[in-house]
Amino acid sequence: SGHPEIELALIKLYRETSNETYLNLCKHLIEKRGKIPHLRTYVMRRLIDAIKTFGISNEIKEEYLIKKGKKKFEKEESAEFLEALSLKDWLIFLQQNLNGKNYQLNKSIRDSYEPIGHAVRALYLYSGVTDLYSETGDETLLRAMELIWLKMVKAKMYITGGTGSIKAIEGFGKDFDLKLENSYSETCAAIANIMWNWRLLLVTNKSKYADLIEHLLYNAMLVGQSLDGKKYFYSNCLISNGEEERKEWFKCPCCPTNFIRIIPKLGQFIYTTSKSGIWLHQYIGSELNFPSNSSSIKIKQTSQFPWNGKVSIKFLSRMDKVSLYLRVPKWCESFQLHLNDREIVERKKIGSYLQIQRKWREDDILKINLSMEPRLLSDNLNRKQIKDKRYIQYGPLIYCLEDIDNKNNHFPHITIAGEPHLKTEFKKSSLGEILTIKGDLSSGNSFTAIPYFAWANRGPTKMKVWINSIK
Repeated sequence: SGHPEIELALIKLYRETSNETYLNLCKHLIEKRGKIPHLRTYVMRRLIDAIKTFGISNEIKEEYLIKKGKKKFEKEESAEFLEALSLKDWLIFLQQNLNGKNYQLNKSIRDSYEPIGHAVRALYLYSGVTDLYSETGDETLLRAMELIWLKMVKAKMYITGGTGSIKAIEGFGKDFDLKLENSYSETCAAIANIMWNWRLLLVTNKSKYADLIEHLLYNAMLVGQSLDGKKYFYSNCLISNGEEERKEWFKCPCCPTNFIRIIPKLGQFIYTTSKSGIWLHQYIGSELNFPSNSSSIKIKQTSQFPWNGKVSIKFLSRMDKVSLYLRVPKWCESFQLHLNDREIVERKKIGSYLQIQRKWREDDILKINLSMEPRLLSDNLNRKQIKDKRYIQYGPLIYCLEDIDNKNNHFPHITIAGEPHLKTEFKKSSLGEILTIKGDLSSGNSFTAIPYFAWANRGPTKMKVWINSIK
């Protein structure tokens, strides 16, 4: 009943030791899925064992607290979570567990084409499968991962990058079953999704995976921690009546600790190198110092992301003829490129890598300006719940409205004008220095939107990402 993280550990051990025992065990654990005899009996025994383990754990904790004269023992959040489920939720929980979907046990990985079950478990598993492909070159594994990824982004992912629309299993639902009030979008799922997309990027060099990493970083993941770094969200909604509030800690603290673990690793998502050159995946201020056979690669990146698209790359060492690959994000409609203040004219489709090949000199400065404009967007799926609703995006950022900024408007029925005249404003506020977006409402009043990651940092407040709109 645990998360499939052992596969990741086994691949890491194999890479460190070259001992094929670890690789073979990883392969066995992955290929066993979909082939377990008497699956329902197997899963039921696992569930019973887990319940017994929780019970023993609680007894030990309670005994310890009584000895220490502590407060009355409190229930685990997992117990509170299960007790709060409705009858319908319970039926979903039991069905998804007994058929093996919640643990991704119902079908062979090679026969899979969609993400199923508990979102964090699934995304950790897919990370392990992608690692296994990178070591074995088994194309059937990569083909399955690409199909699952495509189904996820097209039919099972919220506009923030959040995944998990069924609270009962903290996981994936049916295609397009993305009701706003049901958005679970666990912070751990966003982090696991980053891990998976990073591995897909490494084995394919396709920019769509780097695009999604960026989107997850600034939206589905970043919202999981408060701006002062002291409070957290476990799940992340897209609409709130003011009941949601960040917490300092959880009895099941996977999300805070996972968040703390991923932040120091951000550097690994920025660059990669290959025989053909240097790949710049994320526009984050940083330095790269990479020793190579001919000469060391030293560059310094200065970035103003996510508030604007201006990026400067300074070469701190001389390099022989080598290619620099710059990601042009899918959200970027145009860009300008300058080398040592001279414009470089490049025609490259958006959502890919731009290759610049030359002999680089020390102190060369390459500047790229990726256009960022506030945009009012709609979902082309035309789901009934979001019909006549739109959302605001600026560069990689999804925006939302909080009632604290829109007191003079009837918040539940706030409606954006057909021509809202969106404009940005960068200023200091109680949220720190952030870029707000202002625009016109159908009532004649104006509205203020803030980055989604910044909501609920001024106490409980009503919030919405999808906004009524006159088209």
